[in-house]
Amino acid sequence: MIKGLALLGAGLTVLQFLIGVVLSSLKFLFLPHVIVGISLLILSSVCSWKSEGMIRRMCLGNVFLVILAGTVALFSLRGVFLVLHTFLALGVLSNFSVIYGFERGRETP
Repeated sequence: MIKGLALLGAGLTVLQFLIGVVLSSLKFLFLPHVIVGISLLILSSVCSWKSEGMIRRMCLGNVFLVILAGTVALFSLRGVFLVLHTFLALGVLSNFSVIYGFERGRETP
């Protein structure tokens, strides 16, 4: 179950990156960008409820990272804030990828 959630989270994060890059030229993609962000927040919360131990802490870290990235975006996305927003999103992607790797490693002998 967690492996599937982690894979879905990583996929949604990549989609979020693609929308964010195109958002600089096509402003009408703002709403899908927000919707995917909210979906990532919900997915991270569900992942934290369904897991335990280190995986739970990583999922809670994702919840924090998504909230922080959204808060940064509310104030400004110019200069250093845009870079911070991007790095926070990279943290979400890397956490979901590591969670997927741990869960996959548990399955194989």
